[in-house]
Amino acid sequence: MGLNPYVRAVLSPLFNLLRPVPAIALIPVMVLWFGIGETSKIFVIFLASFLYVVLNTSSGVSTIPEGLIRAAINLGANRAQLFRYVIFPAAMPSIMAGLKTGLAVSWAVVVAAELIAAQKGLGYMIEDAATFYRIKDVYVGVILIGVIGLFMGMSLEAIERRAMHWAGKS
Repeated sequence: MGLNPYVRAVLSPLFNLLRPVPAIALIPVMVLWFGIGETSKIFVIFLASFLYVVLNTSSGVSTIPEGLIRAAINLGANRAQLFRYVIFPAAMPSIMAGLKTGLAVSWAVVVAAELIAAQKGLGYMIEDAATFYRIKDVYVGVILIGVIGLFMGMSLEAIERRAMHWAGKS
């Protein structure tokens, strides 16, 4: 999508249609299609994060300076080399931004899906505790959600530092 205007013209309407739909709104539909279980949650989580990653990646690729691409081609880079040494590294900051956003949204969707349609998990634990007025358990669940999200974010930042070592220290 980022390199080819024809692909962008075909896929952009689809992404623009899906983007405003909250992933949480898809949970009941997925439960109807796949039942209460892991498959429905996985599909909703995938959709929620996929949109952010694709749109950020496309944006990152489309903002690569044309001169950079032409210079690589003039130096004899084939399509694979152009992707590996020019396009992918130049788009990496946008890809990582999409992954960070997708991770945060996915984690929120996981918990929301467990609140709505699950028989286990943190969301289910919180919902069950709230139903029976076990307030301490609700707080423990909410704090655990934050702590797990923090560790996932820190892990992704560590991956980013390793993958983008050339970008400087953060």
